[in-house]
Amino acid sequence: MLVKILSVILAITFINNVASEIGYAVPEPKIDIFDTKGFRVSIPDGFGLELFAFHGKINEPMNGLEAGQFSKDILMKCGDLWVFEDNTEKLVVGNTLYYWLFVIRNRLGHRYDNGKFVVRDITSYSPLSCQSTATEPPKDSWIFNDTYLNNLEHNPLFDVRSLEGLTGSVGLKKSEKRDVEISVCCDLFLNLSHRLVGVGIENQKLMEENRILTELVERDEYSAKNLRLFGNYPETYYPTPKDFAQNLLREKLQLYNVRVVTAKTIPGDGISFTVETLRDKINVILAAKSGLMGSNFELLW
Repeated sequence: MLVKILSVILAITFINNVASEIGYAVPEPKIDIFDTKGFRVSIPDGFGLELFAFHGKINEPMNGLEAGQFSKDILMKCGDLWVFEDNTEKLVVGNTLYYWLFVIRNRLGHRYDNGKFVVRDITSYSPLSCQSTATEPPKDSWIFNDTYLNNLEHNPLFDVRSLEGLTGSVGLKKSEKRDVEISVCCDLFLNLSHRLVGVGIENQKLMEENRILTELVERDEYSAKNLRLFGNYPETYYPTPKDFAQNLLREKLQLYNVRVVTAKTIPGDGISFTVETLRDKINVILAAKSGLMGSNFELLW
């Protein structure tokens, strides 16, 4: 019984807490500009949403993830929507609202970056009704109940007898064994869920740190895109250092989509060359670890 339950829990927990979060994207918000004062920003409710935050400025681009002129965390939905509303600023046709959104879904954070809305229409203000129109549970929810467990017992892929030693249920009645197994299962489920949430939070932190480090590196274009290659440059076969560098990326490293922008020879039988983006530079570095192993070339970055 326990193996059956754990197998289902592992599959459902993995899909719901990891796969669905990886594929989730904050929806594009609906923005209404009012003829009196203010505006409204809203996104539809969804399974697992716990928080909606809006940060924005009028007619001035956001500086990264700054708080902005408008900054508020919304902790409760309004009916079937998560809504930020302002009634202080007067916007007119032609104004631009710059913004970014943050959503917590199933305890994991998701952002909508670089939002930009140009005012083209003005509407009359009408208050929202916060009464939900939902009539049934979300389709991606699941119920862990008695019927669900009973149906699992007849699955021939599992052997209930192998659980008795693990759960300490040897010699107990069937109903008592069931209680012991469900209790153990619930404990394991809670521990697994907490660990997955922790992994998700750490992953979000790493993604944020990676974004910040990327922005810092990209401020120096030379550091972000330049690489140096040392070895025996066969000038006889390649008319220019750029041709040689491009050929090496394709033939040695199998990087067919990375383009060499500039290249020149440098002292010490070396070539200094640049690629188009920081991501291209990272791909070259990663590919060179194995692609240049055992060769006469050394890549420095």
